[in-house]
Amino acid sequence: PPCNECSNCRAITQGNSGGVWEIDGASNRGIDNIRELRETVRYRPAKSRYKIYIIDEVHMLTTEAFNALLKTLEEPPEHVLFIFATTEPHKILSTILSRCQRFDFRRIAMSEIVKHLSKILSWEQVQISEQILFSVAREADGSMRDAQSLVEQLLAFNAEGLSDAELLDVLGVVDRRSVHEVGRAILDGDIRACLGAVEDLYQRGIDSRRFCQHLCDHFRNLYFSTLQKGDDLLRWDLPTEEKQMLIEEAARSAPETLYVYFHILL
Repeated sequence: PPCNECSNCRAITQGNSGGVWEIDGASNRGIDNIRELRETVRYRPAKSRYKIYIIDEVHMLTTEAFNALLKTLEEPPEHVLFIFATTEPHKILSTILSRCQRFDFRRIAMSEIVKHLSKILSWEQVQISEQILFSVAREADGSMRDAQSLVEQLLAFNAEGLSDAELLDVLGVVDRRSVHEVGRAILDGDIRACLGAVEDLYQRGIDSRRFCQHLCDHFRNLYFSTLQKGDDLLRWDLPTEEKQMLIEEAARSAPETLYVYFHILL
């Protein structure tokens, strides 16, 4: 692990190390860019033991660029390390993948994201409700970076002076209250309430496709809560109040009906 104290660690952290090169694969995707890279790998680093090349979004490289890089990967200089980062590994040529050591990063659980965001807010001495943090974590979809970006927006808006509903509107995040109200209206067959909710979402500028994804997730949880015991449900990665609400709402409808609603939304 890095010591974060030596000159190399400090230079890398500050982004001015001559031994670490970060390259954007989307804007340097051509064969000429890779040929230029191949020329620079021959030179040893000035201070560090290794010269490290980080290529972000590496799947954006052209086939010709990958083929030009292949020779270097087959016989890399002993002082060079390549780190490839991508969200779409299936687009990378098998000849490249076979020469790499692969690490897959999984989505982070909502509870872990909420815990870390709470720690950040305590450092900043800001109070934000747990419901808001769960909404942010759900919107981030397993990405800590996205969750932190949303919290930074809250801090920039002086979040402590706003209500929960206003905070979610500021972020453009779908609030669970709206999802639960629409879910309840669907179970009650209340067409007027459903249309009113759609109008409200439209006026607030909430993306309707994203709202439908949340609604689909809600009915999935409702359906599963009819198939599992209450104790199993309590272990779900959800706020305690929402778990209790799911149990109560699911008891009002048959599993077959919830299954049909879920598939319609899906």
